[in-house]
Amino acid sequence: MKILLISPLPPKGGGMGAVAGSLLGHALKSPNGISWITCDTTHRLRPETSLNHGVRIITGITNSLSAVTRSWNLVNHGKPDLIHLNSSASLALLRDLLIVAMARKYGLPVVIHWHFGRIPELMQKHGWEWRLLRHVIRKCNHSIVIDEKSLVLLQHAGFRNVSYIPNPLGEDIVGQYAGLRHENGLRKPQRILYAGHIIPQKGVFELVEACAQISDVNELILAGHYESGIRQSLEAVARHRHGGLWLRFTGPLPQNEVLRLMRTAPIFVLPSYTEGFPMVVLEAMAMGCAVVSTNVGAIPQMLTSDLEKPCGICIPDHSVKTLSHALKGLLDHPGEISILGENARTFVLRNFSMEMVFPAFEQVWKSVLPDNGQITNEWIVKQNMAAV
Repeated sequence: MKILLISPLPPKGGGMGAVAGSLLGHALKSPNGISWITCDTTHRLRPETSLNHGVRIITGITNSLSAVTRSWNLVNHGKPDLIHLNSSASLALLRDLLIVAMARKYGLPVVIHWHFGRIPELMQKHGWEWRLLRHVIRKCNHSIVIDEKSLVLLQHAGFRNVSYIPNPLGEDIVGQYAGLRHENGLRKPQRILYAGHIIPQKGVFELVEACAQISDVNELILAGHYESGIRQSLEAVARHRHGGLWLRFTGPLPQNEVLRLMRTAPIFVLPSYTEGFPMVVLEAMAMGCAVVSTNVGAIPQMLTSDLEKPCGICIPDHSVKTLSHALKGLLDHPGEISILGENARTFVLRNFSMEMVFPAFEQVWKSVLPDNGQITNEWIVKQNMAAV
């Protein structure tokens, strides 16, 4: 089975790139008759944290047209058996529709992997993005979503060519976990970490404002890309306590450095307004952090699906008061931080390892090939039946 993977790729592909890299890495180690052709759709023309809508539209159109052209060439010369397309919807849906139309012309099945958690919101608004998304789902052979709520709503809307598969934890991250028990002494009490793009939609202003109200926060580290204006605004908020000396920006870091920070921070925070299945939360859990995050996308499933052994705390988005209360509660009870971190490590390795998740992808790929029948993987069948 030869798969054309159309996706952002590491090292600059974000969460989608991380998942794609994990799939490729695992398949190379355990090929099982699978070979790959790749079309890298990473945005290279715009700054990663740009909020300029004009820039995003122009560069998005340019990138999409390039992806369609390169995919067409790869189909002609590489002769794949199927296409696995990673997408975050929005304007990229136009690209997705063109790729699906091209694939149908060549008789190629297409599996689209939706890497975003806004499907419930889109269905409620019933605007152009939902109508286009619905059209693409109907045209492709199979869709994969990354949160159970999206699966339930799509199936209730009449779609049967949909499966829920969680993002897998990369095997390199599992390797980092192996030495974690010997490094617990490196944890810095009262250190809080955020990693990702430093933009308002990630809730960073709420995070800084919350920490400015808590005297026990000795250090808040923001790791990731930022615009100078955003940094200046955040520093202005931080100066309300001790002149803001407790706030530190690292700029963009390689993954191994982010993981090192996670091993030293007892608490990881991701207060985003919207998410799908954030890899950074998965990584923080694997590194033994107690996670505080918003109840969007698949995050509640990741942190609190095991009510007896929660892995973190879910809070509403846009709420400084709730975030501040959650952080203060943890800092006042360091034993609870340790329990949540240990629960998180155990849960993520048991449920989201590549060995657990990759067979589900294989079953979806095989199911769309001619004469390969229906999906039979017990894990996927159980998920889909539970949603009906």
